[in-house]
Amino acid sequence: MFWGNKGRIAAILFLVAILNIFNVLSINAETIEDIENLQKQLQKEINQTKSQLENGKEKEKDVLKELKTLDNDIERLSSDITNMTSKINNVTEQISIKQEEIENKEIELDQRSEIFSKRLKQIYINGDINFLEIIFASTSIADFLTRFEFLKRIAENDLRLYEDLEIERAELEKIELALENEKKRLEELNETRSNRREKLQISSSRQSSLLRNIKNNNYELAKGLSDMEKESDRLARELMSKTSKGTFRGTLLWPTPGYYRITSPYGYRIHPILKKRTFHSGVDIAAPMGAKIIAAAKGKVIFTGWSGAYGNTIVVDHGGITTRYSHLSSILVKEEQFVQQGEQIGKVGSTGWSTGPHIDFGVRINGENTDPLKYLRK
Repeated sequence: MFWGNKGRIAAILFLVAILNIFNVLSINAETIEDIENLQKQLQKEINQTKSQLENGKEKEKDVLKELKTLDNDIERLSSDITNMTSKINNVTEQISIKQEEIENKEIELDQRSEIFSKRLKQIYINGDINFLEIIFASTSIADFLTRFEFLKRIAENDLRLYEDLEIERAELEKIELALENEKKRLEELNETRSNRREKLQISSSRQSSLLRNIKNNNYELAKGLSDMEKESDRLARELMSKTSKGTFRGTLLWPTPGYYRITSPYGYRIHPILKKRTFHSGVDIAAPMGAKIIAAAKGKVIFTGWSGAYGNTIVVDHGGITTRYSHLSSILVKEEQFVQQGEQIGKVGSTGWSTGPHIDFGVRINGENTDPLKYLRK
């Protein structure tokens, strides 16, 4: 089973501990190197948490898929059980009808048997008396033969009717037996399906409980990841504020040659993902995925890597001013590397909190955010 309560609590405590450690360390971070080391350590934890969250999301999908299959099987079995119950009720009703028909045949047989017995007694048991009665009652030989033949035929007809009733009763009993056997077969099938459904319902309940645990774990991981990414953003801002001494003179080159459409300017805006009013510390420039990104001025690369919501990011120190290039698909420079103005340093992407390929370009002067458009030239 995916993490239990102990695993979830351990994960939460671990994330809280990590954030507390970074908060304490960041307070004492004085140099750019200190902040970079903290950023790298935090990034390592972010990557591990993202991996755990991705695994958790996959596990959630698997359990949801299995749960859907179980629910479909339960629904199918429930439908089969309902149909089978209807068939059993129908067969039970047929059995009841046949039993009533058999009872009626029994009554008819009893009545016919009684009539037949009386006539047999008249014809056979007291045969001599009846025979004399027929003789004396007859007006002629022809009349005698007619009377005798008539009694004989009555007796034969009674016997034939009785035998027919016996055959009908036997057929009804045969049908009843077949219906009873069919009912028994259907009930056994229904019981098997009911037992199967009960087992599936137990499995479904367990999977539902497992899914709740996984969702809770994923929620805690996502929350911890969000907190760490916020801390990473804060460190990135602190890193950009610790520029080398100097006074920047001149202008900055447009970071995406040939692509100048600004989709979100500097200043307050409705965040495209958070859907609330936030301050945008840079400008968003739309460009195709993989488009070239250049250094706006010569300087030293002081940060490369993942920076929370900014995604893949590069920060260059130009002496008194830093430039930030975020949401990159590819980073082509290393920290401590010196770059020239116009040199390619990365490629446009959509990493971090992004709704499509673009670059978020930011400028800080002596650690303070400023509108990049004041310094950019195309």
